[in-house]
This record gives sequence, C-alpha cells and structure tokens, in this order.
Amino acid sequence: MSELFAGRLLLCAGDEADDGVHLACREVDAEAALRNRVVALHFAALRCPSCRDFAPALAAFCESLTRHRPPAPLVLVLVSADDSEVDMRAAVSGGHRDWLAVPWDDPLRLELRERYSVTALPRLVVVRENGAVITARGRTQVRDWGPRAFQAWLNASEVFHNFPES
Repeated sequence: MSELFAGRLLLCAGDEADDGVHLACREVDAEAALRNRVVALHFAALRCPSCRDFAPALAAFCESLTRHRPPAPLVLVLVSADDSEVDMRAAVSGGHRDWLAVPWDDPLRLELRERYSVTALPRLVVVRENGAVITARGRTQVRDWGPRAFQAWLNASEVFHNFPES
C-alpha cells in the first residue's frame, strides 16, 4: 500500500473515554498497518441507510476471519463520505475493533473516492498492495460468499502469506 498510503496516518478506535464531542480514535502508521495484508476500502456514511444495513454483515464477516489464530491478513479501511468529522468518528468507534479509517481532514478520502469511481454507498473495494483493484464488488461477495470471499481475495492479492498448513 506504499503507493496509496505512503507517509500517511490512519485512525482506529482508541481506548480513551468519549468526551461527548470527540470520540476516541488513535493514529497508526498506514504503511505498517497495511503491509502484507489484503486491504478492503469501505466507502460509507453514517447517514446512509444502506450503509447501516450492510454494517452488521461486514462486522460479522470480519469477526469470522479474525477469531482464528493466526487471524486472516485482512484490514478494513473506512473511507468516510460523512457530512461531519463527528459522524465519521462515530462510525470508527462503532465499527469492528480492528477497522481503520482515513482521517476526516486528509484529502486522500476524496482522492480514493475518485480513483475507485465511487458514486454510490456503501461500496467495498478490495485492492492489492499497489492499489490495483481485486474486486469492486466486495459488498456483494461478502453477502453472497461469506468468509470464502476472503480466500478469493487473498489468492488474487499477491500478498505473501506464511500460514501453518491445516
């Protein structure tokens, strides 16, 4: 992901208390967090009913992949289309514990929407480390294939994986 996220920080749910205005999020180095992982870019907004409908299925999908040891090398990055930073932070803090997000004030949010031709929400675009699209139909694949979708993405990702044989 060096091409897309070089020198950038991403947000993830933090452990600090909510002050009622700013929900707790902490910054992580994007390159380190995304290295050697299948990356799913989740374009969504809190105000979007379809996004709210898809969120539980996506959370269950991610949970099914991360409960195994070692967990699947998948990382989900929220690319918010929210109307405010407060809504975006609410989405980050309300999501799966391991989800990341492009910060509200980072122009990358709009660049990614343009690069991947996102015109409707929600959209789940799964990409290789160089940013090339594995699938733009991630939402449909999560709903139709469940955890098997991840295996297809991993096979197409060219991510090095060193897992014990089962």
